Amino acid sequence: MSDIEKEILKTLKDIQKWIPFLAWSSVKDVLEKTLKSPEKLVVYSLSDGKNKIRDIRDKTGVSFGAIQSWWKSWYKVGIAEEIPSGRGTRAVALFDLAEFEIEIPTLIITVEKPPSEEDEETE
Repeated sequence: MSDIEKEILKTLKDIQKWIPFLAWSSVKDVLEKTLKSPEKLVVYSLSDGKNKIRDIRDKTGVSFGAIQSWWKSWYKVGIAEEIPSGRGTRAVALFDLAEFEIEIPTLIITVEKPPSEEDEETE
């Protein structure tokens, strides 16, 4: 390896050391501004490229359309990437929220059940 190549390698290693430090606060700021609601935080954390929109909908109670819209906005902002999947695409979150000390809330999904016959008789 020539002296020039050694110097280039040293410079690249120095750059590699500083990039995460410089980007950390910017990325955290974008994540916090983009993922403002508990639902968005949970959906983002489940967007791993393996979960389909329907899977995430079933786990969170968030509508199909909302998840699809959020994914599109996250691609544009640069916090998720779009990968092909079957006839469509899926989102992969590019950042682990825990690394940025962003807590992922627990969503409590309530499903309305149809009234029972006893309820109908008492009304």
